[in-house]
Amino acid sequence: GERDFYKRLSQLDGLTEVYNRRSFEELLTAEMSRSNRFRRPLSVLMIDLDQLKVVNDSFGHQAGDTVLRQVAWSLKRSVRNCDIVARYGGDEFVIILVETGKADAVTTAQRLNRLITKPTAKSNAQVNDSVQPMTISIGVASYPTDATETEGLVRRADEALYEAKASGGNCVRSAQPRRTPIGE
Repeated sequence: GERDFYKRLSQLDGLTEVYNRRSFEELLTAEMSRSNRFRRPLSVLMIDLDQLKVVNDSFGHQAGDTVLRQVAWSLKRSVRNCDIVARYGGDEFVIILVETGKADAVTTAQRLNRLITKPTAKSNAQVNDSVQPMTISIGVASYPTDATETEGLVRRADEALYEAKASGGNCVRSAQPRRTPIGE
């Protein structure tokens, strides 16, 4: 009914119609406790649109908004129904890959990276006659190998994303094994 409609609306990002950040945080908490209970892995992909600022600056925010919508749609279409796609902030998306360990998560991330970069990808900003190809950087972190609680997991994925950006973008990096034992 109407209440369900508004509840769903409050969980979605208005522009891209994927989950918003608050919903992502709630869903991650739920998925983490499920993974913990059933001793199953779980991975998080932090995704950054490398050229969104360029698009906004050169072509305006409407073009940028179109790109965000297209990328959100491509990401959602390219993962399983059980996976959770959310908009994390300005030009960042995040995906929860349910029951997915590190190796499979990296494979998925590489597939998404290639998919967005394809010349025919809908996500390329087409403005008048100029095309601004889009690329994405992705950071991958997995439970329980990289972190055992939600904040840590997001932070590790974010650090990996930072590495990807620092390497020039358009690539996938995964959280590095800790050098100090957990608990120190």
